[in-house]
Amino acid sequence: MFEQLPNELVISIISRLNSYTCNILALSSKLFYAYFLLNDYRRIRFLEIANSFQEVHQCIVKLNLQLPIKNQKILMSYMDKDIGEKQLARLLMEVVNVLIPACQSRRLDCKWLLNIELHTKDFIGEERSIGWYYQPIDFDSLVTISDAILGNKIKKLSMNWCANLASDNFQLLTKSMSTSKILSEVDLSYNILISNCIVILAEALILNHSIIKLILVNSNIGDIDLNVIVNALVTNCSLLDLDLSFNNITEKGVKYSGHTLSKNHFLVHLNLEHNKFKSSDVKNDMDMINKTLCRNQDERNIRRMTGSQ
Repeated sequence: MFEQLPNELVISIISRLNSYTCNILALSSKLFYAYFLLNDYRRIRFLEIANSFQEVHQCIVKLNLQLPIKNQKILMSYMDKDIGEKQLARLLMEVVNVLIPACQSRRLDCKWLLNIELHTKDFIGEERSIGWYYQPIDFDSLVTISDAILGNKIKKLSMNWCANLASDNFQLLTKSMSTSKILSEVDLSYNILISNCIVILAEALILNHSIIKLILVNSNIGDIDLNVIVNALVTNCSLLDLDLSFNNITEKGVKYSGHTLSKNHFLVHLNLEHNKFKSSDVKNDMDMINKTLCRNQDERNIRRMTGSQ
């Protein structure tokens, strides 16, 4: 089902019109002209944006793409007036957001696009996040993402429906997560994570002190995997929100996690909906879990009021 989605997405943004290619090239030329009119400090930033547009233009020519009608009008309005650096950066983001899924669907190198996306988001002050959806991820792109996490350039990571994420490359990703100081949200939903991947992820949670939200919806997590994650939370002091809905957790897993989770004093939200157990069969265990979560919320409120960590 989801394997067909990228093609449908790409079809909506592909066109044979050449006007957009000409416009983006004209804008690139205008950027280089403006570069010579700026002072030395601004010249560096502006030239970076101009170079990024040149790279984007080469990709557009190769793929024969165009922006949606809405963004075409934005581009043309920018062509008719002076453009500030941040306006250009936002326009660049619009173009990159079109190119990334198109390149992914064609199994083309996206490493340079990810670098442009990270640089541009940082430049305009937007939340530094990376998303990879519906397609297997190539090794170079995974290295780029891992390096960005390791270099504390990403706050939010979303990688969903990546067919090959549960491979040996997964360790490369989690290794960078374990030492990140600013990564706060990780979404690895809709991936088939084998038990070895969960063990590696749990090891990262033990070492990490920045991730506050972890989403693992429909990720092939069973009772043993739940136990591994909960054991890691005994020493984890940052995770506040854990979503394990739509997995393979049974009554046995819930019973074990209730006792172990009581040793954690930071988690305040746990979603176990739509798993392989009936609520009536685990009522006492869920009551214990909810009691722990409420206690943690109270302790969190106290820490916030007193200014302690």
